[in-house]
Amino acid sequence: YNNLNVSTSPEYAQSTILLRHVAMTRQTMMHFVGNLKSYLMFEVLEGVWKEMEVTVVNATTLDDVIGAHDKYLNDLLRKALLPDTGLRREEASLGSYIEQLLLLVSDFCSYQEILFGLAIQEAEIAAEKRREAVCRQNQGEWGFNIENDDREEITFFGLAEPEKIVEVARLADSFRMKMLSFLDMLDSKLHGGSEKEPTTP
Repeated sequence: YNNLNVSTSPEYAQSTILLRHVAMTRQTMMHFVGNLKSYLMFEVLEGVWKEMEVTVVNATTLDDVIGAHDKYLNDLLRKALLPDTGLRREEASLGSYIEQLLLLVSDFCSYQEILFGLAIQEAEIAAEKRREAVCRQNQGEWGFNIENDDREEITFFGLAEPEKIVEVARLADSFRMKMLSFLDMLDSKLHGGSEKEPTTP
């Protein structure tokens, strides 16, 4: 409505930065979750199932079948890096990093829901005020007759508030730093480097 752009409105610029940061963080997290899902589906579930299937087909006794099933469950837990399953220290640490990363994803999703829920509420308030202003104009009165009556639109429905940008940046930075530490540890495990757990900044 106001024909504002980044060069003429700091609030518009701030809301644009926030939305871009939210989109980039969401895409990064979706990439991680998608890769984790593929690993669990194809490397863990499918691979371990095929191993058990071969063992069961070749089994000659009930004990062989029970042993194959027990191995199947243990391999699932070990390869999925789930805690308290007798994992070596570095494997348990990898599982812990994955858990922490998923918690950060969950925190981000919750904050994003709150962020856009509030923005939608403010947009609905602004739309109602605009409808009332149009009615007043049609009756020959002033449209917005109270100072800052269009506050929701001026602040872009709350998206220009600096503390929101700070919180999204905090969640994004926490995820990025935790991901870098996780990748360092994974690289160390795969290529035989130091087994010392990286320090998270």
